[in-house]
Amino acid sequence: MNVNNPQDVATVNALFKWLFATDKYGHKNAMITRLGIMYIIWNKQIWGAYRASDGWRPYSGASEHTDHVHFSFYWSGANKQTTFWNPQQACNPGAPCPMPQMGGGSSSVLGSPTVTAAFIDQVLAANHSPAQGTGAAFYNYGVQYGIDPVFALAFFKHESSFGTTGVARTTLSISNTVCTGSTPANERYYSNSHCFHKYTNWTESIADWYRMIRETYVGQWNKSTIEQIIPTYAPSSDGNNVAEYISEVQKSVASWRSGKVS
Repeated sequence: MNVNNPQDVATVNALFKWLFATDKYGHKNAMITRLGIMYIIWNKQIWGAYRASDGWRPYSGASEHTDHVHFSFYWSGANKQTTFWNPQQACNPGAPCPMPQMGGGSSSVLGSPTVTAAFIDQVLAANHSPAQGTGAAFYNYGVQYGIDPVFALAFFKHESSFGTTGVARTTLSISNTVCTGSTPANERYYSNSHCFHKYTNWTESIADWYRMIRETYVGQWNKSTIEQIIPTYAPSSDGNNVAEYISEVQKSVASWRSGKVS
């Protein structure tokens, strides 16, 4: 679908009209809910079921989505467990359609935020992180990619104690991302013969982490829980204690969800 092709635009608009329509029971965005769609990106804009009241918002990702419409689904929608695929579960008059759950349990990184941007800032400040003040970035990118930001924060803690230790102090990377063949020379940082991706600022690396988890781990490899992600993210072949990493992330997530800043 090309935004410069009037016929394509008409096709997209017709589809959106069907998806966003209010049904006879008064349910807004009825088909979006029944299909289990989490968010849509089209022509530099994004619409998310988790922020439906905000409508379409500006989108500034790597792809402007001017040559296609992007749909991301909740797992229940992707697995055909919603009312679109199961008419017997259709919405009752006067009641909201059952909302698909985002994620697959406490160890799934997929989900709505369970901590606020302000809380994230408190955690970073309490730990004297050089990334203080990026709570909004952690939160907003989490919403954009459908990942609970509490997990991004937990990975950041385990990788570099919130940027206070190791190469992260120089690379400004929340994940100690290693170089790839496409990493520009001016974005490479070498330490003990290892090459790490060096970012311009913390926000840039935060966005990159969410994009990597959502598009590669979840989208390509179908890994959505920390038990599935960490063995690849921090393999034992690189000297990591995978079981300890998983345990530490679980402890941090549980502590912050309970409201403890430390």
